[in-house]
Amino acid sequence: MKYDSHRHHRRSTRLRGYDYTRAGTYFLTICTFERECVFGDVVDGVMRLSEVGEIVERCWLEIPAHFRHVNLDEFQVMPNHLHGIVHIVGTRHAVSLQNRTEEQFCKPVSGSISTIIRSFKSAVSNVAHTREFNEFAWQPRFHDRIIRNHKELENVRKYIRDNPENWASDENNPATMLPRHPHIPLHKKPPSLPHRNVDADSR
Repeated sequence: MKYDSHRHHRRSTRLRGYDYTRAGTYFLTICTFERECVFGDVVDGVMRLSEVGEIVERCWLEIPAHFRHVNLDEFQVMPNHLHGIVHIVGTRHAVSLQNRTEEQFCKPVSGSISTIIRSFKSAVSNVAHTREFNEFAWQPRFHDRIIRNHKELENVRKYIRDNPENWASDENNPATMLPRHPHIPLHKKPPSLPHRNVDADSR
């Protein structure tokens, strides 16, 4: 099912009052629409990227070339999501991955986490659709968490590195996801990590 911006729109629940353009380190998780596994497969604990997965990896690595205040840290493309750590440093100077002068969605803030991820997701979708992966779509939100110290940073790095080996029990693995009962909400947290904030975004 393709993403419908009207049908699937949800209100942002970002951390109120926090400046997401300020220098800092952020743990991000970005998922495909309905957790569809299109980025490849995990074989014997190793992620094997599909063509779409290779597009995701390439666009992620290109982020610092377009957002010069961003440094990338540990990241991992998984079958239906991407985990990554980004460092926002110094003075912001953002250039859209799509070379656009205007944003298509809501009210952008130059150099913010939302703007960076929106541009990344748009770039991936554009390339994927150009290569006739027309059904590809992103989840309209992404998860973010502010990393506040070195110990926490090392824990998140290890969590990301170990993700392929732990895919069998991953909360995003369709084989382990429990069906939702219409009257019983399902709240499931990632293993050994505290709750992460959620941010609205484009597909």
